Amino acid sequence: MGIKIKLTPGLDIDNPPVELINWCSKQHRKGIKRLKNLDDYYLGEHKINKRSRKNEKCSNSKVMINQAKITTDTVVGFVVGNPIAYSSTDGKNIEPILEALKYMDASSHDTELKKDLSVFGEGYEILYLSENEDEAQIKIGVLDPRSCYVATDSTLEQNPLFAVHYTKDECWQKGSTEYTFNVYTQTHVHTYRTQNDTHLNESDWVESTEHYFGMLPVIEYKNNKERQGDYEQAISLIDAYNQLQSDRLSDKENFVEAILILYGFRLAQNGEEVTGLDGDPNARANDSQMLIEAPSKSDGAEAQWLTKAFDENAVQVLADSLISDLHKVTYVPDLSDASFGGTQTGVAMKYKLLGLLNLLATKQRYLSQGLRKRLKLIENMQNIRFHGSQASDTSTVTILVKPNLPVNLLEIIQQIRDSQEFLPLTTTLKWIPEIDNPQEVIDELRKQRKEDLVLNREATNEYIESEVEDDD
Repeated sequence: MGIKIKLTPGLDIDNPPVELINWCSKQHRKGIKRLKNLDDYYLGEHKINKRSRKNEKCSNSKVMINQAKITTDTVVGFVVGNPIAYSSTDGKNIEPILEALKYMDASSHDTELKKDLSVFGEGYEILYLSENEDEAQIKIGVLDPRSCYVATDSTLEQNPLFAVHYTKDECWQKGSTEYTFNVYTQTHVHTYRTQNDTHLNESDWVESTEHYFGMLPVIEYKNNKERQGDYEQAISLIDAYNQLQSDRLSDKENFVEAILILYGFRLAQNGEEVTGLDGDPNARANDSQMLIEAPSKSDGAEAQWLTKAFDENAVQVLADSLISDLHKVTYVPDLSDASFGGTQTGVAMKYKLLGLLNLLATKQRYLSQGLRKRLKLIENMQNIRFHGSQASDTSTVTILVKPNLPVNLLEIIQQIRDSQEFLPLTTTLKWIPEIDNPQEVIDELRKQRKEDLVLNREATNEYIESEVEDDD
């Protein structure tokens, strides 16, 4: 979570005092319980798993349908199932940036980052240098929101000041636990090590190193303005659906073990009436005993099962209503619905996914804010490493987040053909999800046509020469 700080005169924000770090850490810990609960729901630790019955003899089925995980996995696949594309429309060189993103496997990283955003409502990533055999390489990693936060100023811009990431280290040699606090500023990384995870002292300082990124190397991402997870507002619906399905199974089990009530019957053994059931709740009929009907019908001989009335149709209506409300709240459609058929046109499919597409627009805006900072960090480091020889400019880079949707490629190609008279090819080629850089495709197409033309000319000349030789 973001911690707002009011800057005061004399505060060295590049070397924040431990008192300020302790105060910020205290504010951050207030939200950890909420984050843990959200993570528990994704992992399947739902409220229904802890349910108990006052009557221990009653069935207590616990059915957990993990709609939280379904929601997150669907949203993550929809948003970053197709790798995020970067392009420069003004001819500026971004090839070194793209190579760096490819080396650090940014696509896989984006999937993990988007999962944190979907679950926790916020996510954090760090860029750092990793030494290899040849030279230092820029790498990227995801930081757990439960152990990381960014402190910002109190202005409307909420400019980042410093970030704190702490980890728990089990020391097997000493048999003790230590906590490492890394405090990242605009220029340095300050490391503290302590056995107290809630309080730092000046004596816990270990070292300070310069990171050379030129700005804070920890980036904070938001899922939305409220920093809420994709299923956070649907937890009560998830609990209600789990409880309903659990009760349905419990009622079925109780039905199987229903009690048989007998009216007007006597217990007999070898044809002779025996006693022992009346007044003795523990008495049971054995294999050699049988029930005989009372001599007279007027005694009201009757047998019936003691069961609870259970309207399965009404329960199913309630279950369908809960699932429908859950999909409405999360904007994630029920893809198992029969209306999602393979014969749907692209426009019809988009109408069914309109809620999710609108949600994507919001996510893309917040995601792009963090991605631009990532690109700037890579640009700063590369300009230092290569002394400007491979200078890049990411100020005008276009970031394209393509939804991962089923595509009718034949329909799209037909639309491109029909629109050639009034739309440029650089625009229409963007309709094809696999194309990130339309101009590059156009250049390749022109090159291929030139090669085809040369081949045709050579083939034509060979044909003419062969005809001439035949005439001779």
